[in-house]
Amino acid sequence: MADIIETKLETNDNYTMGTIFNNNSFRFIVPLNQRKYDWEEEQIEDFWNDLHKISKKDNRDKWHYLGVISLIEKENSQIDYNDYKIIDGQQRIITTSLLIAALRDFYYNIENKRAAEKIHEKYLLIDATRGDINKLESCKIDSYTFNNYVNIADIICNSVENIDFDLNGKKRNITDRKKDKYINKNIVDAYNYFYEKIKSNYYNHTEKKDYLFRIEEAIKKLQIIMVISKNKESLFLFFNSLNNRGLQLNQMDIIRNDLLEIVQKKFSENSITQFSYLWDDLVIILNEFDSIKFLKYYFICVNEKIFFSKQLPDEYKKYFNKFNNKINLEKEIEKMIKYANIYVDLFNTSLDETPSDKEYERNIKRINSLGQQACHSFLMDYFYYITSEERRNNITKEIESMMFKRIINKSSSKKLDGIFRDFISSKSKDNKYKDNIILNKISSNSPNKNIFEKKFINKEWKRDNITNYTLRRLENKLNEKYDGSAYVKLLKSRKNVNIEHVMPEEINEKWSNYLSLDDNTYKLYRDKIGNLVLLEEKINKSIKNKLYREKKIRYKESSLNLINELLNKYNNWTKEIIDKRTKDLKEIAIEIWY
Repeated sequence: MADIIETKLETNDNYTMGTIFNNNSFRFIVPLNQRKYDWEEEQIEDFWNDLHKISKKDNRDKWHYLGVISLIEKENSQIDYNDYKIIDGQQRIITTSLLIAALRDFYYNIENKRAAEKIHEKYLLIDATRGDINKLESCKIDSYTFNNYVNIADIICNSVENIDFDLNGKKRNITDRKKDKYINKNIVDAYNYFYEKIKSNYYNHTEKKDYLFRIEEAIKKLQIIMVISKNKESLFLFFNSLNNRGLQLNQMDIIRNDLLEIVQKKFSENSITQFSYLWDDLVIILNEFDSIKFLKYYFICVNEKIFFSKQLPDEYKKYFNKFNNKINLEKEIEKMIKYANIYVDLFNTSLDETPSDKEYERNIKRINSLGQQACHSFLMDYFYYITSEERRNNITKEIESMMFKRIINKSSSKKLDGIFRDFISSKSKDNKYKDNIILNKISSNSPNKNIFEKKFINKEWKRDNITNYTLRRLENKLNEKYDGSAYVKLLKSRKNVNIEHVMPEEINEKWSNYLSLDDNTYKLYRDKIGNLVLLEEKINKSIKNKLYREKKIRYKESSLNLINELLNKYNNWTKEIIDKRTKDLKEIAIEIWY
């Protein structure tokens, strides 16, 4: 508490969101150490519901407490206003500005240009001696999206032309253009949510003008407590000690803040901007991926240690504190960015193989389809140091094989982080990998052939990713045998090629009588690999639970080799044939994975 007292806080509970936005002396800046805007639908909906309640006629005297807004007053030479860095309350202030922008734009859409201009001038601009300036400046990472939705340039001069409405009266989504800029989807979604709510309520309201006025008045009834400090040192103190409404800081935010605090203390305050921009690059790269998993994997790569997610902030703080040279720390963050690019490529969301795929890219897609991405910690490090396509092809192929064999053997997945940390530890002090060492480690962590054969034959195969992967790999192998090309037939999407149970999944009287099987035996044979094929969706839907002799007629329309081999080898369908086909597929599996 002593640190907080020393900051000499000024507290005021007479403010509302409306009054701070309508106060010409306040200009808000989201500091570099703050995270991007990340409120999602749940928080936006809560905000709207709170505001909507106090906007109703019978609630004119009601207010809603929104929370604490913590600011640090920034020194400037302006006589018209003061700059304030937002330490706590960023999400609420940006959300309020998006609501105001949506109200402004809706006025434009109903052709009330003067009302729209008044909203913009009153709440989103500061009337300064040197000309109008924006009331709120978002962090750099959000600036492109925020400026397109809130801080619209030259709005007073050119008005509606710059807002760019579509025919439905909804502001056009900026994802339609300038794809080279980072777009924060949460800002876009929040704006659109408010715009649609205002629009639908307006057209369903009998007193339309009064409704829009009451929305504006409700913003003035969102009560806040304002806490202001003039002490620059408290910027990081506040960030670490306060929570935003409805959303705790995540590990990525905390690690970023700790990094910038270290930079400020060890180097200079001016260095904060440089490192903040570097970290923003990292955030943008990882935007649609699991950034916490990346941080965990990166730590394994550089420190060969495994930590739980909750431990990462403390461990990264210790790690960054070891850098006493600014250039070396800068190189470390740049290295993280390079690893992040590799990480994103490894976690490519598309599982469908294409002719343009390199062999190692195809192998990685197969690993991902197995849901076995623990190996990506090692692969991230291996790819950073090894650029040889041939070496990447070979190692990823063997890792894919190892992962599949471990799944069939039901080997513990909890050991995988340790296994791949051991792979990383095997590189020499000058960061060189020897593939023969890695291959030996892969072999020692894989089940032997005899165990694999038994597990493969006796496995219950469900309608899941593992079965889909297995059948596709079997199909690949048959393509090699019959067509001489390994990847032509499986370029179809997984949605278009289904898992087909020759003997249907659901027990039915027709098949039970045909095979003379009791329910338990039926279930046993239904889930053997020998009863399964891949089949085009269109054909699959048309045959459903028909008997084998009827299914064969439609099977002939398929272009898949698993089906063609089935038709060539098996005229009938019995449990004995299922056993025989299971063993036949096991032999092909041995060719693939051993």
